[in-house]
Amino acid sequence: MRGGDPLDALIEEFISNLNLIHRLSVSENAGKTQKMVQCIDNHIRYKYLRKDEIVKLRTEMLQVDNLINIFRTRFGENLAYEKKVREDIPDPYLPSNTVLALAESALIHGLVPKEGDWRLNIEIDEHEHGLLIRVADNGVGLAPSIMDPSCSCIERKNEIAAVNARLKEYFTNPESGDMEPVSISCSGMYNKVTILLPRSGL
Repeated sequence: MRGGDPLDALIEEFISNLNLIHRLSVSENAGKTQKMVQCIDNHIRYKYLRKDEIVKLRTEMLQVDNLINIFRTRFGENLAYEKKVREDIPDPYLPSNTVLALAESALIHGLVPKEGDWRLNIEIDEHEHGLLIRVADNGVGLAPSIMDPSCSCIERKNEIAAVNARLKEYFTNPESGDMEPVSISCSGMYNKVTILLPRSGL
């Protein structure tokens, strides 16, 4: 058990059960089941057992791709997912579960309650002041005019605030004062969450 935390013990037990299912799927030659169990195992390990780590941005994005695979297996191909990441951009360190948390929140609280097509776009590019990360979706949850009865708007904003707090703690330079790395907007059909990582931290 990790650090005596009951939640960690529960997670470890869950992972052990996943491993059992994986072994059974191997013995039954169930390839799709094997792949999905591995995706879920990777997601749980990263989200909960690496929650306090500092990781490379590209490591984080691999976990976002993993989450998309889980989501599409669960809900089918209703999701249009586009990722734009320039190959020559820096690969900075950042708190784990930053982009992943925003993507998961967009999927669960923004897209699942919405009828019709689902779209999730993630863009990472250089900016004159640092590195720009944008997570955009066409779901519900940020604009009051499209707030759904499940209070997804409140839940999403709380999760965005938690990401913002972790980024501020990691990137704030004591000599230059405070910073606000996350901004929220809703324009047209898209909810947009933007992170600007300062150049000094790249």
